[in-house]
Amino acid sequence: MTGILEEAGISEVMGYPNAKLYIVYLGTGDLKHSVELVKYPNPVGVKILPTERNAIGACHLGVVVDDLDTLYEDLSTK
Repeated sequence: MTGILEEAGISEVMGYPNAKLYIVYLGTGDLKHSVELVKYPNPVGVKILPTERNAIGACHLGVVVDDLDTLYEDLSTK
């Protein structure tokens, strides 16, 4: 799923007036394994300092693949 959310209801849900979000949902379709990437063009976010890995709110994403070289080649051609 890819989309732009900017209707009145999203502002209420997100807690920002006139909110606009770009969203890309990457998933396997099983509703268990997914990543949601969100960008706020309105309100514009502020840059934060890098966080220590053990800090509350720190982010990490790991992906396990069978053959990294093959995956790299496949994605590079796309």
